[in-house]
This record gives sequence, structure tokens and C-alpha cells, in this order.
Amino acid sequence: MKNKVLKYIKELEYEYKLSGINVPISDISLIHFARENDLCYLDANVPRLVKDKQNITLICPFDFDESNTNISYIKVKDPKLVFYYVSHLFGDNKTFKIDKELSKKYPGATIGINCKIGNNVAIQPGVIIRSNTIIGNNTTIESGSVIGSTGLLWTWNKDKKVMLTLTGGTEIGKDCYICCNVSIVRGSCNEMTYIGDGTMIAPGSAIGHGCSIGKNTHIANNVTLSGAVTIGENCFFGSGCTVQPAIKILNNTVLGSGAILTKDTEKSGVYVGIPAKWIKERNNNLKGLPKK
Repeated sequence: MKNKVLKYIKELEYEYKLSGINVPISDISLIHFARENDLCYLDANVPRLVKDKQNITLICPFDFDESNTNISYIKVKDPKLVFYYVSHLFGDNKTFKIDKELSKKYPGATIGINCKIGNNVAIQPGVIIRSNTIIGNNTTIESGSVIGSTGLLWTWNKDKKVMLTLTGGTEIGKDCYICCNVSIVRGSCNEMTYIGDGTMIAPGSAIGHGCSIGKNTHIANNVTLSGAVTIGENCFFGSGCTVQPAIKILNNTVLGSGAILTKDTEKSGVYVGIPAKWIKERNNNLKGLPKK
């Protein structure tokens, strides 16, 4: 695969420089999830992010510090752009292969390959489950929901958008309830989107790529979680609220209806407003809240 990647970069007419050890390439990954023989990228010269990595190939800037002698380097002018381009060699955003036998077990649903579905799972007609999805026991998914959908991650090549091919997966825990018309985007590259045990998601909500939702969390209708949001356990999200990308939310947090959370929560409690701010300790007597 490494020769294929290099050939593709050459066809793009991008200058590149090889250095470091010679490592084969098997798959792509974000740097934080890198396995041996993965292809990753970094946009800036931050060698500390790869100091403990071994046997990976890194697409990086020409001035990247090569203090880690256990990895391979492909040095280019625009690492992110090149990585997004070559991601197309490892997957396809536009289509997915269907597991016909597994789909037959859930009439009216469409289920992709490499999916694992637990016991006593209810999947209603009209549900689409993309490849690389795990669903735990006793979970219900209602009609119109899409699990493991494609997210829109892109970068610019002058005036053209270049999309990243998402090769990650989705895991939904046991005893979850996913209502109708919910969209859960799969992880990007060797990344999982995770829904914890006992979580409930109401109609119309959208969960971005790489989100991690703690157990027994309740998400009301039309909630939007941007990519890479991390949520603790026993949280409650009111109708129509929004969480911006890569935000971290502590256990036992309540986000009020219509609120927009723009930064990490510093303590548990109730947050309201635009931007959302802490107003009080959480009261377990509020209707619908998970118990601490």
C-alpha cells in the first residue's frame, strides 16, 4: 500500500521527501489512535505527539523534527490536504457494502458489513446501519435513524473542497433507546463514535464523528453534538441545544434547552444561555434527569 500512496501523491503533482525507517502501510488513522503500520498526519512541527510511536508513517511538514527514529516520514507542503486526498485509497464515503443475511433478520432495515448486533435488539424498518457498527444487548433503534453515517470533514485545495474518507466505526452500548430520525456519524479514521449504556436519544438529534457519550445520559429532541465531543455519565441535554467541537463535559451536567456550549465545563451543574454558562448546582428532583 505504501507504493500506492506514494504513486498517488506523485499523480497529484505534490513534491514529497521520504526519510526515517521503511514501514509498510496497512491503514489510516488519526495520530492519537495510531497502530503499527498506520498512515497518520500532523500539520505542524510537534514531535512530542509522536515521540512514543513506533512503525507508523507520518505525513508531515518539510521542517518536522525527526527525533523519533522509529517511524517513517513523508514530508510535504500541506500534510492535511495530502492525507485527505490519500484517505480515498482506504475507503469510500459514497457507498457501503450491505450484509444481506444480517439485514434479513430486521425486515425493512439496511445493515452494512462488519456489524455486530447483540441479543434482544429491536431495529425498526427504515433504519440504516453503516458498516463497522456494534450494538449492545436490549437496544432499540426507531425508523428513520442512520447509525454510522458519513460526516462532512473537508479541507481546501484552493477553491475546491477535498473530503476526508471516514473509515472509523460506531458503538452503541446496551439498554439504549435511539428514537426516530437520529443521525450518528461514525468515527473518522480508526476512531469510534461511542454511545454509553442506558443512553436515550430523542427524535431529530445529530451526533458528530468521534463523540463519546457516557452511560445513562439523556439527549432530548433536535440536539446537535459537533465532532469529538466528550460527555460524562448521567448528563441531560435539553431540546435544541448545541455543543461545539471537541468540548469536554463533566458527569452530572445539565444543558438547558436552546443553549450553546462553547467551552469545556469546569464543574457539574446546570448550564443555560448563549453562550452557555453555569447557573446552579444540579437538582435531582428535576423531571427526566438521570440519577447520580
